[in-house]
Amino acid sequence: MAEHSPTLYMFCGKIASGKSTLAFELSQAPNTVLISEDKWLGALFADQMSTGADYLHYSSKFPTVMAPHVAALLGVGISVVLDFPANTVAQRRWMRNIVQQGGFAH
Repeated sequence: MAEHSPTLYMFCGKIASGKSTLAFELSQAPNTVLISEDKWLGALFADQMSTGADYLHYSSKFPTVMAPHVAALLGVGISVVLDFPANTVAQRRWMRNIVQQGGFAH
């Protein structure tokens, strides 16, 4: 039996290009969890977000909170599918830092 290597899945692409659909499909694999920025933001801040500036404000808090959470999941053998935007260098950098700091597959 092959040993499971926890993997961090990240996506970069245009709006409505199928990233969330692919993220969901990948998350159906055993020992894999999907973390969706849209779902987290909606559950936590929906009543406080009405503008693009609101979105930027609340979404900017995620890297600090999510990075150790994602690393902890990967560290115990759970693959993580991040359904987060990766449109900017900063967004991609925080995802890459998770991989580099923990030596995780991606």
